[in-house]
Amino acid sequence: MALQTANVDGLEMVLKRIDRAIEFNKKDMAQMKKLNRQVVQIYVRYLRRPGRIQDAKEVINVPDRKPIQPGTLRNSVGTWNPNKNRATILGGPRSFNNVRKGHDAWFAHIVEEGDYADAFGGKNRSGHNYQVFEKAKKKKQPAMRKKLYDGLRKEFERYMR
Repeated sequence: MALQTANVDGLEMVLKRIDRAIEFNKKDMAQMKKLNRQVVQIYVRYLRRPGRIQDAKEVINVPDRKPIQPGTLRNSVGTWNPNKNRATILGGPRSFNNVRKGHDAWFAHIVEEGDYADAFGGKNRSGHNYQVFEKAKKKKQPAMRKKLYDGLRKEFERYMR
């Protein structure tokens, strides 16, 4: 029995398109960052709406720290890129680096978990801001996922033309 061979017309073109598809995320980094920022903005806008994060009624003084002004936690919510070489965009309360004056939410984890010092009443799970970031993330995750998938599909189609 003789060995049979077959030729596929257009195989090189298919292989080139596959190679191009593999490079999708690397070549179009700026567009991926833009899309990721749009997705994370759904979460950020939800958190910034009035009533989501309740502001403190007065200035809070913490030893060895700057006083915490009312509205600092809400004002600190935003987006940032932790690594300029990747398309990753994070969202939530910002702290320490790259934060405008008066928007440093170094205390966000304390508020989120209700881990207050004894001087502030100790552990408190009934506060308005308890688990506010986690609840917002759970609520907005389906909308964020849909926006991401729709955006990726659209960008991939545009990229592969």
